[in-house]
Amino acid sequence: DGSDRSPLTVLREAIDNNDEAVLKELLLFYRDDQQSKNNTDWRSQYDAFIDQSIYTAVKEDKPRILRVILNNSHNCLDRCRLGKQEGHLVTPLMMAAELGHGGCLLLLLSRQDRNSNSILSRDEKSETFFHYFCRGSGDESTLRSMLKELSSGAKWKQQQLAKLLLTKNNSSKTFLHIACENDRVDFVETFLSMCGTATLSKMLSMTDNQCQTPLLASVAANSKNVVMCLIMWRVNNLSLQKTPSRISNGGETLEQKDTPLCPLAWAAKSGNLEMIHLLLQFIDSSGNDYRVTEALLSLLRSTCTEDIKAEGLQILIQAGANPFLETILPNGVGEPETAITVASKTVSAQCLQIVVDCGRGELSSRQMLRRRDPKLRQQPETFFVSLEAAENQQMDLALTNALFHCLCASCGRYGHNEEMLCLPSAVALFKCGSRFEEKDVVRLRQNISAESSVISMVMRNCLAISYPPLSIAANNCFVTSYRHFGAASPGKTLKVNDLDRSILEYNSHLMRKMAWLKEDVKQFDCSCPWLLANLESHLKSEDPLVSQDRVILSTLDNKHFVVHGEIVSRKSAKIASAVRFAEMKEISTNSRSIPKIQLEIEPRLCKFMLQHIYHGSICSGWSSDNDQNCREILELMMIAEEFLCTSLIQECEMRLLSSDPTSCFCWSCAKAVRSCSVGGVHYAECAYGVEGPSSLITGSSVLDVLAITQYLEPFEMKYGVHKCPSSFISFKNMATSTIWSNIGKDKWTPQDAVRPLKDVAINTIFCQFPQVLQSSSFQESVFIDDDCTEPHESKASKHAALLLEMSLEELSNSQVSRSSRATEIGIQNTIAFQSK
Repeated sequence: DGSDRSPLTVLREAIDNNDEAVLKELLLFYRDDQQSKNNTDWRSQYDAFIDQSIYTAVKEDKPRILRVILNNSHNCLDRCRLGKQEGHLVTPLMMAAELGHGGCLLLLLSRQDRNSNSILSRDEKSETFFHYFCRGSGDESTLRSMLKELSSGAKWKQQQLAKLLLTKNNSSKTFLHIACENDRVDFVETFLSMCGTATLSKMLSMTDNQCQTPLLASVAANSKNVVMCLIMWRVNNLSLQKTPSRISNGGETLEQKDTPLCPLAWAAKSGNLEMIHLLLQFIDSSGNDYRVTEALLSLLRSTCTEDIKAEGLQILIQAGANPFLETILPNGVGEPETAITVASKTVSAQCLQIVVDCGRGELSSRQMLRRRDPKLRQQPETFFVSLEAAENQQMDLALTNALFHCLCASCGRYGHNEEMLCLPSAVALFKCGSRFEEKDVVRLRQNISAESSVISMVMRNCLAISYPPLSIAANNCFVTSYRHFGAASPGKTLKVNDLDRSILEYNSHLMRKMAWLKEDVKQFDCSCPWLLANLESHLKSEDPLVSQDRVILSTLDNKHFVVHGEIVSRKSAKIASAVRFAEMKEISTNSRSIPKIQLEIEPRLCKFMLQHIYHGSICSGWSSDNDQNCREILELMMIAEEFLCTSLIQECEMRLLSSDPTSCFCWSCAKAVRSCSVGGVHYAECAYGVEGPSSLITGSSVLDVLAITQYLEPFEMKYGVHKCPSSFISFKNMATSTIWSNIGKDKWTPQDAVRPLKDVAINTIFCQFPQVLQSSSFQESVFIDDDCTEPHESKASKHAALLLEMSLEELSNSQVSRSSRATEIGIQNTIAFQSK
């Protein structure tokens, strides 16, 4: 036209003015112009112009202009990469798909042939134009037209469509994942209605990098409309068609989920209560039962708030989740766990209690409905009883295992966050009815021992040290021996054996003549056969020196007891000192009265102490009330420590350990007796044993017992208690030589004074923790707490957690001490063996 405008400028103006004729004429001219083809620079400019023209036509949705460009250019679609979209180049198909320009999109699709590769082209994220379309603003009619275009005609088109439908991007997402995440329910319904069954089944079961199927992706994106659509199409059934592998765990078959989580579990994982409600509404239309218990575990492990968890836990349990059933993680990794165990490590004590209470309530309702079922009414009672027993056993086992994990976590077995939750959770489990038996305490001890004593484990393996493991207290047999000083009559040599113990009866004869003892025997039961048989017999003679050795013990309530100074002094260093002082006082005043010693103790307790000193054991005066006997024995232990009478502490400890705390341990009733001497002092050593479990150490008394052991433990008391690995019946039938050999060579587990008593007390705390919390001693500790602003329930829970922490610390210390002692014995045995 005579102007100086360039041909490319004229082309742009023709596109902008929708002048198809001018555009076509120019494109044909330059396409066929040989001079232009020989100009490399102009040709590159021309190619760039064609690309820009297509970009403009697609962006402005000008399908007629696009048709002209495509009709008058060569292979531009396979070469063309348009302007950057989100940092990367895209094809015309991708741009048209994302913008939703149906005319341009269908035109571009119609221009494809079997040699064309633009349909399967991917961008830098490995996404096809289908991904762009599902993310864009297209409509359902365009999608239908696209699918018809690609599925009709030649076979190569159908093959390309199949590839497109199953193509994943870098995040392993198919186009269906994208549609579900963007809540394009119209697209999803179109795909479901138009795709073949085989292809559809593959699409719906394909997972992305987060193990999400399209259904799970819609759940995670909170696309409610898509979720309802997929469930109504029974997509849940299609996505869970894999048969889970099954493993055996202690005779019970468990499912190992190698398929993705179910939709309900996926919604629970994100704490989406609205989605949980929605999925549960369609539970009958889902085509497959939800894994409600798995969803319960997912909610517990989620990072949502405690309030959401509390509400969601109730919803899922009421929907059928079983918090007492062991379930394996969805990826099959780790040990099977119950929801109770997971809750004890991940949520607060309040949420844990919700899980237990709801689970127990639903179990009770289910059992009641079963009994009322018209179809099951004809079943015998044993049918219901057996089912309910199995369900209740499963619940009890779940609570116990959860409690065990809590207590292990408090010893540092798990992460710091779990350790912070463990003690309050353990207290909550105890309050919810979790029972901890002796076997569980044994398991806890062994668990602590395995982690706290590496040296002991090495010594056991390398030196073959064998020492009895902790067994159930019901089978425990504790053995000890005491020294019966001054047992022989004056002028007689102390020679004693098990067949003839008559040489030891002299002090007992002196005691039985005391009036107060005869009164006690008449009023109370007497557990000593020898004393009952000889109560009315008479001594042939009595040494005059012994008769003159008189001391009066004055107790509270102005009660007086005339005793033999030398005999009582042998057992109590404090009384011996008081006797010497009283005698010196009488000599200095030229008084001929019997020395008098004031004792600030109850007369009843003084009688017990005198029976022990004279007879070697308390055999009469016990009450029929075990609680009273326990209180009196604990008071006796404090009195024995004050009067430096170690053997009385020893007797009291054995009575507290015994299932028969009023039995007699005297020289006559002892299992084995032998003659001994130290530094020219002759005495009889009497060995006896007691059988567990303890009758006196209960939930109401254990804190008082523990307090006494903690008070006495620092004192050096020269006696030990041996744990016999065999039963008490076996001990009773054992040869005396074997007993002395096992005691002398420490073949039986040796423990220091009051250590076995503390161990049994710790066991009792774990086994009877709810009763401990109701005891007067515990309530007093809560009552005297200075924090008046804190509610009583909160203070009680805090004190209960502190009590558990202290008990676990004592348990750990006990295991370290026992392992160290066993290692010492093993080293000694090894040295002796090598020397031999």
